[in-house]
Amino acid sequence: MKEDIWRRRGNCWTIGERFELDRQMGLLTDVVFVVGKDGSTSNFKAHKVILASGSPVFEKMFCGTPRDDTNLFRIPDVTSMGFKSVLDSLYDQEVSLSDLKNAFETYVAANKYEVARLMMQAELYVSREVTRDTALKILVIAAKLKMRNVIKRCTSVIEDNADYILASDNFITMPWKIVKRIMKMKLKASQMQVLYAAARWRNINGTC
Repeated sequence: MKEDIWRRRGNCWTIGERFELDRQMGLLTDVVFVVGKDGSTSNFKAHKVILASGSPVFEKMFCGTPRDDTNLFRIPDVTSMGFKSVLDSLYDQEVSLSDLKNAFETYVAANKYEVARLMMQAELYVSREVTRDTALKILVIAAKLKMRNVIKRCTSVIEDNADYILASDNFITMPWKIVKRIMKMKLKASQMQVLYAAARWRNINGTC
């Protein structure tokens, strides 16, 4: 068994590749994270030195004053998928975002641990998914998460497709905060279209 481990290590070209192999095999790891809400958690082993070198939040967690020597951390406010993306990024592994849910979860985790390059990757993925049919729903989440680049992209698409979007069924399901934001945009729609959309929203949702 030990010979096999050393053979696999010998095939690693860089220290980073060796650390990643050790992480996968749980070798020389010195911290464990229990990630997710109660009843649906996943455990992740890692190396403190790798995490601290790539994230100021992890650095403070492991090297702060007074020093905390615990090796087990409970992380209930991010998903397992999002946290895995953070670890993969810090270990210089390719992070492949498969869908919007994955991208949003990754952004939340990357934002929590201040991994800037991963935040940018997640925002870029979400921005590419913004169309006139998805802009409203994406804007709701992006506004909540303060994803500035995505908000900017959503704004552009909504402004350029205002006549279509204001008349859509999605518009009347929007929360009032989003409706107010939209009404302040430079909409490419007639005043009559804007007034009609606002009236239609009030008929469904009542006064704000």
